[in-house]
Amino acid sequence: MRIYICFFILLTLSCANIIPPEGGAKDTVPPEVISVFPNNKSINFKENFIEINFNEIISINSSNIYTLPDYNLISKVNISNKGKSAKIILNENLKDSTTYVIGFQSAISDINEGNTINNFKYTFSTGQTIDSSTVIGKIISMKNNKEVENCLVGLFEGDISAKYDSIIREQKPSFFCFTNNLGEYKYENLRPGTYTMMSIKDDNLNLKYESSELISMPTVINLQDSIDIDILIFLDERFEGDQMKDTIIESNFANKDITANTADDMGIINLFFQKKIYEPKNYIGQFIKNDSIINSFNINDSIMSFDNINTGTYQLKLIEDLNKNNTWDRGNIKNLNQPEKIIFLKDTIKVRAKWEQNIIVDI
Repeated sequence: MRIYICFFILLTLSCANIIPPEGGAKDTVPPEVISVFPNNKSINFKENFIEINFNEIISINSSNIYTLPDYNLISKVNISNKGKSAKIILNENLKDSTTYVIGFQSAISDINEGNTINNFKYTFSTGQTIDSSTVIGKIISMKNNKEVENCLVGLFEGDISAKYDSIIREQKPSFFCFTNNLGEYKYENLRPGTYTMMSIKDDNLNLKYESSELISMPTVINLQDSIDIDILIFLDERFEGDQMKDTIIESNFANKDITANTADDMGIINLFFQKKIYEPKNYIGQFIKNDSIINSFNINDSIMSFDNINTGTYQLKLIEDLNKNNTWDRGNIKNLNQPEKIIFLKDTIKVRAKWEQNIIVDI
């Protein structure tokens, strides 16, 4: 009888389903720095190595690491990781009284899910102080007034504006960073002094300007503490690839969203311009909807009415057409000719059906 009972128990066990334990939520948390030797922001730095410890096993992509102010320093260091630690061996003699930054960008990630630590920096000084001046701001496209992400923001030491065009093509900036997804940039640990700022939509990431890339005019700053600067970028007028798009008054787009539907779907906009806008008769206005030019018009009176505009949300864009050629003249960085001014009304215009609005336009 015991034999039958044992056989029944074995048979029952062999038929049972094996169900793996349910997994938890996916890990989306990047590794955390537990300790650093020498301490981050150390002064009188004399070590030949840096060790960083994390709370989990990590991997390192050394191609994403940069060093400032000496770009070449990264090629002269050995970077390794083992388990939860990363080690940097410095094989190069460092300059006296200099603040160094090792930027890891997205180089450090956990071994399982690839969650990265964004923009971790290790800063140290071979002198008695760490430079602390900062420069922050945004990079904005002149043409559509939108922030530009992944845009290079470079600093050259001294005033290079006289040779700006050639230097930015041939040399890398003394310092550089890239904008985030909000178009924001931030420089830290800068030494007080004179710098020339520039920005490039550096598509090939070579840290140098090429004619097809968006570029800014040079901005010379005398940095003593901390400043906030927004920079405008545009396509240099010598590049021909986008020239047709610079035409301001063109019949194929003018009024294309005016009188398109019945009156029940339309609203009325009355624009009241200040004297400094309408009197020179060199400003041009544009209604922009979904990044398209809906209507373009010369501003030649203090009040201009638009009776049949389709419902929707619009931007009002003003262009100072100084030479009255109905074309937005882009800047020339070789001759340091500024682009013609573009101004966007701060608030959007919401057109409602059968609704009349009066809008005061000031600059």
